[in-house]
Amino acid sequence: MDCARRALRRRDRHGTVHTCIKGQPLLRHAFVHANASEIETKRAKLRLAQGMGNEYGVVNSQIIEIESRMNEIKSEVQGTRSRFSEHVDLIKSELNKLDAYCAPLTPTAYDPDFCINAPQSRATFDASYIVMNGACGHGRL
Repeated sequence: MDCARRALRRRDRHGTVHTCIKGQPLLRHAFVHANASEIETKRAKLRLAQGMGNEYGVVNSQIIEIESRMNEIKSEVQGTRSRFSEHVDLIKSELNKLDAYCAPLTPTAYDPDFCINAPQSRATFDASYIVMNGACGHGRL
């Protein structure tokens, strides 16, 4: 079964509308959505780091380069049926690179002057918190 036989637009549990790609095999389509979500989570952290400056060890040009490559990979996965396993490996590799840039942010990104409502522990200051609540708890980024 492919997406052409399913509803072209549907909402996930957060109310986000996803548009199916006609002819996209369901398994591959689901994989793209799952990884797109993880990529967006990491991008939220990277955007936060950019706003705070380079003191957290994140170089803006490297972030832009990785995000550009992520977009290329996402397009390739959505556009081709062959070599899918190679694309999966590439996506995982790029996600690991993003993790390396995000790592220094997690323990130190809490800045009491950054926002009065900023989370006060490392446990709450994770990517899902940032994506769901914004950097300071005032809504999605």
